[in-house]
Amino acid sequence: MLSAPILLLAAAVCVLIFCIFLLFRENERLEAELRSHFLDPSSPKHLEIYQQIVESAQWGIATRSADGQLLEACNPTFARLHGYLPEEVKGMPVSTIFAPENASEGRTWLRQIHSPDHYRFECIHKRKDGSTFPALVDSSVIRDQAGNILFRVLNVLDIT
Repeated sequence: MLSAPILLLAAAVCVLIFCIFLLFRENERLEAELRSHFLDPSSPKHLEIYQQIVESAQWGIATRSADGQLLEACNPTFARLHGYLPEEVKGMPVSTIFAPENASEGRTWLRQIHSPDHYRFECIHKRKDGSTFPALVDSSVIRDQAGNILFRVLNVLDIT
């Protein structure tokens, strides 16, 4: 028969092994929870991170309607570049931000923007006060799984 100290030692080892098992299980649970917060695109934390990225970007970002005619939303930098508040940009015709100097090339750009999923070009943008600035524009089409256009994204960089 085993002595009491050996039985106590065996019991302590079993308790220790069980505690280590529980710690590993909790670690796995916490890791999965963190992963879901940051890697799951539908998680509130993930969406919050993307919102912070867009709002703090040092280039203008705006979304255009699926038909490309209206500005739907923008980050503070896009609004500031054009002399507006972000709320003023919502629903504004895209043509408002293009300077008249672009008229001759404007139709070509619009055709190019509407045909591929991605197009980059330089043009002159117009501010609310009528002043202008040269801009590098990167336009991307965002589609749903069926291939339908959901909206377009404009990334605008002042290249003065």
